Amino acid sequence: MDSKTYDLFLIRPIKRWNIILSKYLAVVICVSIACMLSLAVNIVGYWIEFLALPDAQFFDIINIIILTFSFIAIGSSFGLLMGVAIPSLVGAVIIDIFIGQYLMYIPFFLGQFTDDPTLWTAVFAIGLMVGLASLSIVLFNRKDF
Repeated sequence: MDSKTYDLFLIRPIKRWNIILSKYLAVVICVSIACMLSLAVNIVGYWIEFLALPDAQFFDIINIIILTFSFIAIGSSFGLLMGVAIPSLVGAVIIDIFIGQYLMYIPFFLGQFTDDPTLWTAVFAIGLMVGLASLSIVLFNRKDF
């Protein structure tokens, strides 16, 4: 963002955490829409070819949707944290790619040791997402422009 954009945000009575939350929600919504469109095209293609969707695959699709949203939430919150913490865009993207891809799978692996892996993966992902987003807000509040 241009420094004059930050000046506009700081002059108006907008809290800093609102800026971070709006950026996070914009990214999550855009990526989620793209993923849901992709999944919808795949389901329609399957229906055209096989004319039905078995119940077992319906539950698999629900699990895929939950895991996809978990990965999107964690990846977006870690990208937000890197965008706030690192002034260089290129550096933030490189660190996000290398560390973020492994960080997204931590809730998935923790959830595999429970009786309901999909539910616990979502719970662990929400916890990690809230922690990373909170850290982003704290860092952004302490940042001086």
